[in-house]
Amino acid sequence: MNNLPAEIKDLVASFLSHPHDLTSLALTSSIYLFSAQWRLYRHLTLRSNFPNLRHTFELLCRNPKLKMAVRSLVLKTAEDWDKGLPIQRWFDLSILNGMSELRSIEFRRLPCVPAKDFQEFFAVVYRHCRKIEEIEVTEIIWPTSTSTPGWVLQSQLAVPLSVKKIIFESTFSSEMRSFFSSTFIAPYTRIESLDLSMEGNCEIFDDISHLCFENLKALRIVDFDTESSDELVHFLLTNPTIQSLAFPRASTLSVAGLKVTVLPNLRSISGPPGFFTQLATICDSVKLVAVLDIDFAGCGRSTEACTRLVDSVGGFPNLKHLSLSHTYSASLAAHVMYLFRDSNELEWWSGGFYCRHPDALTTVIPSMSAYLPTLKRVDLFEWTDETSPFTTEQMAGLHHMASELRSLQRICLFYTHLQSNELAVAFAVSRNLDEGRAGLVHIYKFKEGRTYISDRRRIGKNSEDWRNDILLT
Repeated sequence: MNNLPAEIKDLVASFLSHPHDLTSLALTSSIYLFSAQWRLYRHLTLRSNFPNLRHTFELLCRNPKLKMAVRSLVLKTAEDWDKGLPIQRWFDLSILNGMSELRSIEFRRLPCVPAKDFQEFFAVVYRHCRKIEEIEVTEIIWPTSTSTPGWVLQSQLAVPLSVKKIIFESTFSSEMRSFFSSTFIAPYTRIESLDLSMEGNCEIFDDISHLCFENLKALRIVDFDTESSDELVHFLLTNPTIQSLAFPRASTLSVAGLKVTVLPNLRSISGPPGFFTQLATICDSVKLVAVLDIDFAGCGRSTEACTRLVDSVGGFPNLKHLSLSHTYSASLAAHVMYLFRDSNELEWWSGGFYCRHPDALTTVIPSMSAYLPTLKRVDLFEWTDETSPFTTEQMAGLHHMASELRSLQRICLFYTHLQSNELAVAFAVSRNLDEGRAGLVHIYKFKEGRTYISDRRRIGKNSEDWRNDILLT
C-alpha cells in the first residue's frame, strides 16, 4: 500500500467530493493524507470566528504545495469581529503568497479596516494570484465617517488580465465612490460579467459609465435608481457587446426624448416589466431576445404591466425561455401564457404560483396546452417544503400536466425555503405511445442537510437551452 504511485492515490481521492468523505479518507491512512488534503483545500472557506483559524494558517504556511491546491477562497467576517480588538485585520495575507492557482475569491463583509487596508488586500491578491478570474465582494458596510488619513486610496491597482467576473455589493459614502473603479477596473481589463448592487446609490455608476469593456457579455445591476438613467444609457452605448441584462428591483428607466439605439447583441433580459417597456424604445433587440425573466416584485398591477410590455414590443418571436419571478397567482400565470401565444419557439417555462393547491395546476394546465404547445420543460417555483411532502393531489396534477402537454420532457420543482433557482426535485417524462399515457421518472432529489456546494443544483435562469443542464444529465 505504501508503494502505491501518487497517481493511484489521487485517483482514489477523485471519487470523493464531499468534505466529510475526504476527511475520512485522510484519517484512514497517512498515505492518502496529501491526496485528500489537496482536494479538501480546492474550495477553502475561512471564518473570522473559526476556533482553529490560526492552525489553518500555520498548516498552509508549512505546506507550500497545499497552497497551490486552492482554487476558490471564501472569507467570511463575523459582524462583531473587530469590536474591542486592537487589530485591524483577521486574515494573514502571507498565505496568499503561493496561491498561484487561485481562480476565485469571495469576501463576505469587510475583513479589515480602514479602506486603504482593504484595497491593499486586493493588491496582494493581484500580486500573487495572477490567474484570478472571479471576485465577489458582498455585505460591505462602510463606516459612516471616512474623514481620516487611513481612507486615502491608491489611484489605481494593477488588475490582472485574468479577471473576468466581478460581483460587488456595498453601501457608499461620497468619499468612497472611487473605491470600486480604482480597485477592480483598469482600461485593459477583460471583464465578461459585471454584477453591481447600487444600494440606492448612484455614485459607483457615475465612475464607470464612460468605460468600455470590450469583452463584457453580462451586466446585472441591483436596485437601479432612475436618477442614473443617463449614465446607464451612456454605458450601454459604450458597451455594445452585452448579451445578458438583469435589473432586479429596478426603478423606472427614463429615456424620454432620446434618439439612440443600444445593445444590438442582446439575447437575455431580466427585471421589472416597466423597466423593459422603456428600454425597448431605445433597444430594438428587446423584441428578439431568446430569454425573458419578468420580475413582478413590487409591481402593483402585474397584469397591466406585462400586457403593456408585450403590446409595446409587439411580441417576442425568438423567445425560447420565459421565466416569471415573484408570481403568486395562477390566473396571472395563465394570462401571461396567453400574451406569449405567438412565441412559437418557446420551449422552457419557469414560473411561481401557489401550485401546492390542486386548483392552481387546474387553472394553468389548459393555458399551457393551448398557448404553449411546444414546451419541453416546465419549472415550478414555490412548490413544497420538507414539512409538506407531495400529496396525492399534487402528483396527480403533475401527471395530468405531463399527459396534456404532449411535447413536455422535463418537470423541475423548487422548495419554498431555498433560493428560487435551487432545484428540489426533477422528473423526466416517459410516454407509453401505445396507451397514450405519460409517466414521471425521478432524476434528481435534493437531500436535506447536504449543504456542500457540489451537492446543490442551481438552475441558470438566463439559459436559453432547456437541455443544457449538465447537473441533471
